[in-house]
Amino acid sequence: MYEILESIEIKAPPEKVFNFLKNLDKRLRLNPSYRLIWIEKLTNGGPSLNSQFKIIIEAGGRRIDYVTEWVEYIENEKIVSVESNGRIKVTITLQKKDYGTFLSYKEEFEIPFETIFLEEFPENEIPLWKKVLFFTKYSLSIEYSNKVENIKKRLRNDLKIYLSRIKETIEAET
Repeated sequence: MYEILESIEIKAPPEKVFNFLKNLDKRLRLNPSYRLIWIEKLTNGGPSLNSQFKIIIEAGGRRIDYVTEWVEYIENEKIVSVESNGRIKVTITLQKKDYGTFLSYKEEFEIPFETIFLEEFPENEIPLWKKVLFFTKYSLSIEYSNKVENIKKRLRNDLKIYLSRIKETIEAET
């Protein structure tokens, strides 16, 4: 798994920041990495521990459907969500500060083979033997490492934009 971590200061109390963050529909619409198509809460009651959501996004011209579950939930302090297939884990933590709230956002994720070698394999379905052969050939190479670092750099830049949008939205509502 790979990881990116960014943080931002928001001039609003943790309660207000947390209230915004737990509204997945509003929050996910601010992410520049994809376009939110649909979100549906699958569990009863308000947002809480073990809440599950079906999410449909469009990214890179492809539709992606997944279910995410909040596996840790501490009101006004922390939300940890895990995608149903285990490829993405997001940890959002809030700390109360004199100026407002310090928001940390960490993503732990896998990068699919197809994403790393998209130029070499533009087709949607790559046979398993090709994946094994090329992964073995490239996994320890500088080319592979460079591709992974470029993807992480793009994701980190998108995360900075995302957090800035969250900050602007929350502070505008204050």
